Amino acid sequence: MQIFSVRIFTLSLILMAPVAMAAARCPLIRPPGLSSEQVDHVVAAAYAQWLHKPAGAVDSSRTIKALDGTDDAILTYSFGTLAVAQTLGFDAVKVFYDASMAKGAKHPFDTMSIADLQALARAAYAQGRDAPPPAADGSVEYAVLELPVHAPSAPPDGWRLVHCRADDVTFQRRVDGRVTSASVRNAPMAPYVSEADFLKAVASGLQGIAQGGFQVQPWHPTIVNGSSTPCADVEMKGRNAASGETLLLRARVCYAKAGTSSVYMTLFSDVFAEGQSAETGQAAAFIGANSPK
Repeated sequence: MQIFSVRIFTLSLILMAPVAMAAARCPLIRPPGLSSEQVDHVVAAAYAQWLHKPAGAVDSSRTIKALDGTDDAILTYSFGTLAVAQTLGFDAVKVFYDASMAKGAKHPFDTMSIADLQALARAAYAQGRDAPPPAADGSVEYAVLELPVHAPSAPPDGWRLVHCRADDVTFQRRVDGRVTSASVRNAPMAPYVSEADFLKAVASGLQGIAQGGFQVQPWHPTIVNGSSTPCADVEMKGRNAASGETLLLRARVCYAKAGTSSVYMTLFSDVFAEGQSAETGQAAAFIGANSPK
């Protein structure tokens, strides 16, 4: 019962987030260039996450109800279908439900196999067209769960919205070979115990976040004073010897609320060539404006 209640609460947060984002005109964003096999993997992985199995271990010939085997299989289906929609950029809830109704069935979770859902996803994805991500709108307040998120600058010249999901809003700008990214994400983390444990968890959670090819200098998270929940700041610097590019990544990691087991990660990364300087002012402004206060 406790696990069921937690899943109901979490589902309510995820369901509320798309509603809030819809009011802010947050689009479903189609990732370009996926093969049929990649679409199939996205669908299998989306449901496997909530079935607590590796994607390769999910029997695609069975329904979610059969695979889940519990009274709350419809929640597993709901979580997974929202993930499919937000990852592939089409209204999977409607597409799957309409296909089920067309066959005279009541609900996809107990009438359609994973393979059926994959076929529907392949068809829906194929109907889309590759295109650049939409331009960021400086007048829109996006959201990651309950945290408001705004584009890096107003007007957000050159910034595009590359991800817009309940757990990840990411902007990116490419100018003169320079790639700058700004994002807010929600991620799990063990509940707060002490500053030392928190800093260790932050350091571990950000390992590998730097792009491949960059030799990152030693770095250490530091506590942010005066925040309403425990927060830590991180600055990483690195250099790619092959390309001559420099990386500057700044991040702030804050618990969503006291006593919770999730954090908001506000990140700003800048990859630039020799002779260019880091956008430190915009990094500080984005992190300050889009982190818990």
